[in-house]
Amino acid sequence: MYRSGAKPALWFAIFVVLIDALGMSIIFPILPDLLIELTGRQVADIAIVGGALIACYAVNHFLFAPVMGALSDRYGRRPLLLVSLSALVVDYIIMAAAWNIWLLFLGRILAGMAGGSYAVANAYISDVTDEDKRAANFGLVGAAFGIGFVIGPLLGGTVAEIDIRAPFVLAAILCFFGFLFGLFVLPESLAPENRRPFSLKQSNPFASLARAFQLRRLRALLIVFLLMELADHTFPAVWSYWSKESFGWSAMIIGLSLTYYGVGAAVVEGGLIRLAIPKLGEAKTIWIGMVCFVVSMVMFGFATEGWMVFAIMPVAILAGLSPAALRAVMTRSVSSREQGELQGVVGSITAVASVASPLAMTWVFFLVGDREAAFYMPGLPYLIGAVLVAVSFVPLYRALKSTQTS
Repeated sequence: MYRSGAKPALWFAIFVVLIDALGMSIIFPILPDLLIELTGRQVADIAIVGGALIACYAVNHFLFAPVMGALSDRYGRRPLLLVSLSALVVDYIIMAAAWNIWLLFLGRILAGMAGGSYAVANAYISDVTDEDKRAANFGLVGAAFGIGFVIGPLLGGTVAEIDIRAPFVLAAILCFFGFLFGLFVLPESLAPENRRPFSLKQSNPFASLARAFQLRRLRALLIVFLLMELADHTFPAVWSYWSKESFGWSAMIIGLSLTYYGVGAAVVEGGLIRLAIPKLGEAKTIWIGMVCFVVSMVMFGFATEGWMVFAIMPVAILAGLSPAALRAVMTRSVSSREQGELQGVVGSITAVASVASPLAMTWVFFLVGDREAAFYMPGLPYLIGAVLVAVSFVPLYRALKSTQTS
């Protein structure tokens, strides 16, 4: 059952998460043109700046998500959600009006800090719904995050046809209306007697990283997961610059391509995976996804025409079979008492990859994406990603063999 006032609160929390994901993805298709406008440099030159912007967001999200959650335990969910939305309004206004690179970094810092609202939104839902409804509602939050990643690039690429900064204005307006709704309608969900003092120790995001590879039974699987995440984060890091440099794509085409990929990934991760694992088993599902991962990244690396990218995408989308099946194997490798720690470790690895990969891959693109460079190969980041996944085949084989015999 829903508690009193739960439905408006639920939809507000979902809206906050949707805007959070949209804010991360709306920048992807328009960032190359915006950086070229601000710097007057070529695509290869500004790619490394774009990678730093993505990493800047990821670092602040990693650092502040547990802080936001702990603060909400002390002061309540509503104030933190309102602060998050107001910070996003300021972020989008800064991005829309930015006249230099440093203002873009300031905006991304604010957005990363506000991105901790995902944890607060989940806590809000836990407060206002009974246990039998929580799993379904957490699923809605996950779906909202995925939808935000799908419509963000489409919205950014489409509205950018009006003006390159128009997507930020639209996002600021959406956040402002969400803030007004929360200010005048949204009730607080956390009762005063359930609050606890704020502790920096409890908010330390590095705690789970320190324990990451102490779980011996999972060490090989965690190495595979890390390599896969590093490769996977190549896509948001260089996709816009690579497609613009290699095929001359506009912001609209870039946005459409990312939306196409996002929809396909949602179908695989939300539907096909449910059919594949019962029919093929976890191990075969992982291998199919990994092989598709390597093949598609090699094909992207050598693609010479834009139409090839859209033809390759179905293979790349099938790579999404691997992460979910791999997580399932990992959860079976630990006891029920270790599940929370495992998810913390997995989240920490993802956070590390979301910082390291954009920095490394955009640097590679910077070195080889200029037509005047001694070695010109803009697709090289994808080939490196393919190598990372291929290298993981050895520990993956050993880990799966060990889990099947134990």
